Amino acid sequence: MGEILKGHGVGKGQAEGEALVTRQMISNDYIGFADGVYREKGHELDGVKVGGKILVFPAGKGSSVVANSLMLAKALGGAPAAVVFERANTIQVQSALLARIPAVYSMKESFLEGVSSGQKVRVDADNGTVEIL
Repeated sequence: MGEILKGHGVGKGQAEGEALVTRQMISNDYIGFADGVYREKGHELDGVKVGGKILVFPAGKGSSVVANSLMLAKALGGAPAAVVFERANTIQVQSALLARIPAVYSMKESFLEGVSSGQKVRVDADNGTVEIL
């Protein structure tokens, strides 16, 4: 068992997989619904597949319509397996709940500093924990 960080869970469920970390804010509008590729010009994840990964980022951006984008990505297979974000906002909480994607936010330790892309992690929204495996 690895390091476990405690935060606040959004929704229900667990997911395990490869972390994909960005220091830039994320908008669900840029996630390809079917292929899961993030397409935002100038973003460090532009052209990177986020679908099926544990997407780790500081906060969400965009309008209330981004929840619909994540729901479509979930329905068509392009959504992240789970999301971990440092600062909660209505956009990301609403998106995770509506798309039924496990999410954890606001851990005491800065998770962005404690995990790297490629590491295996387990997100448990029921208990509000993220474990680095």
